[in-house]
Amino acid sequence: MNPGSVGLPYEPLGSDGAFRRPPWAEYAIVEVKAGSVSIELRRTPIDVAAVLQSAFQSGMPHPAWWTQHWKY
Repeated sequence: MNPGSVGLPYEPLGSDGAFRRPPWAEYAIVEVKAGSVSIELRRTPIDVAAVLQSAFQSGMPHPAWWTQHWKY
């Protein structure tokens, strides 16, 4: 089970490979009980404006490229 990157979820927008980054983080809860496995996918909202501001203030290389698909 790989739910993907917690802080970089994406939603495909069509068959051409276009996507957007939604305003939430995604993760999975895996539970094993009595030989049975259950998986629950969860989302939690994030403050996209704060993420974008942090990216540009962090000194990381290419913040405009990294943030171009975030929508809020």
